[in-house]
Amino acid sequence: MKVKLQIIILIFIGICTSVLAEDVVVDTNLDIFKNLYYKGFSNAFQKVAVLDSLPLYFNNINKNKTIDWLIEEQFVKSAERAGFSTLILLGDSTILKNEKNFYVEYRSVINNVHYSAMSVLPENKQNRKVNIEFYIKILDPDNRILLSTVINESYSDTINVNNINHIENKNLPFTVGERSKSLVSELLEPLLVTLITGSIIYIFYSFRSN
Repeated sequence: MKVKLQIIILIFIGICTSVLAEDVVVDTNLDIFKNLYYKGFSNAFQKVAVLDSLPLYFNNINKNKTIDWLIEEQFVKSAERAGFSTLILLGDSTILKNEKNFYVEYRSVINNVHYSAMSVLPENKQNRKVNIEFYIKILDPDNRILLSTVINESYSDTINVNNINHIENKNLPFTVGERSKSLVSELLEPLLVTLITGSIIYIFYSFRSN
């Protein structure tokens, strides 16, 4: 009887451990932001007939040091894929020359991550949604406006709450999302830890008594 009880407890521990330590490889929030900006810029460049012999000057008109590097990186990738071979970032030491060239300016508006618990999901799952919004204007070599618009991109999926700390980067605040946690989840996790600990202690002393 005691052996059967020990087997049942071991099975229970295995189930509880899998619930607490489920680990599925998912994209980080940083990777998702990169993909969304690349997609947004690529869609914008589809409206441009590229003359690869002309340079493209670009300017970030809303400075945000924590994410500027990422946006510039994805802008350059999408512009090069669109066919531009010469890209020049406007800055304090760079002046827009009065000659034939393309000009792009952009401004980041929204960068956020939200986690939300849903009644249809298990307690250890939450819905993740990543949103970006940015303004972009593109001028052709004759200074005519080819595009002036606000672009929105978003991504959503379902993740294990235990993975949240792994998909965020605490050094990059825009990758840290707002999370909601249900009352049931708050009560269940410490209860499972307590039950597992108690079961291990019971098995240990049972084997010693044998």
